Amino acid sequence: MYPCPQKTDTATPRWPAAREHELKIHTVPLNDLLSGAKTGEIRDCYDRDFAVGDTVLLREVAEDRSYTGRTARRTITHVQKHYGLPDHLCVLSYGKPAEQHQGEPVALPSCKAKLSMSHDWDQGHSDGWKDCLEEISKLGPLYTHADSDSLQRSWQAGYDTAWYAKNPAEKRTSVNPADAGELELARKMLRSVRRREEKWALLCGGRNNQIATLRAKLAEQEHSARELLRIIGMSVQGSAAYNRAVVAFHDSLNADTKPN
Repeated sequence: MYPCPQKTDTATPRWPAAREHELKIHTVPLNDLLSGAKTGEIRDCYDRDFAVGDTVLLREVAEDRSYTGRTARRTITHVQKHYGLPDHLCVLSYGKPAEQHQGEPVALPSCKAKLSMSHDWDQGHSDGWKDCLEEISKLGPLYTHADSDSLQRSWQAGYDTAWYAKNPAEKRTSVNPADAGELELARKMLRSVRRREEKWALLCGGRNNQIATLRAKLAEQEHSARELLRIIGMSVQGSAAYNRAVVAFHDSLNADTKPN
């Protein structure tokens, strides 16, 4: 009897699924990528695991770091590390993804000729509809969205963002791991700003108290000066009231100079 051959695992190895990385990019490098002047860029890969086959969503930002709305997608074709680069940097080579229409073609709707009892209204509606269709046709063929659920997810993400903006006390329960580094940096910046605000509030509060104290002392001095002028006016008459006023004024000055 010959021993039975051992069964070996001949299954095809599974490669990690491609991912999409959302990255910020300024206007000049984005224009260079769109024009084909360059096909790659240096990126910080310390907290991101870039791999060949992944997709990057490049979102243009202005000088104030706000998004402009322009975007571009590229597929990573090569990842270069080391070779003189710091450990946290890498060179990403991009390939432009092929245009794909996975949805179904969409036919433009036709205009209903009769909508009301007014001929002029129907004619104006028809002319406006025709002009609208002509503008839409300039966009080229239209297709249904390949992933209709993503539209709902995008809407939900926008709704969640608006809700959390109105309810800052609430905490998010989930964070995209790819954005963890940027989120922690934003938190540090926010804590720094709050510390500066508290410091200035404390400083301004102390200054305001000092100003209030000085104003009160100035008011007392003005009152004393007016009282002194009144007494001087009475001295011309040389009456007993003058003597009483001098004694009262002297007593008030002594009361002000006594320690509390």
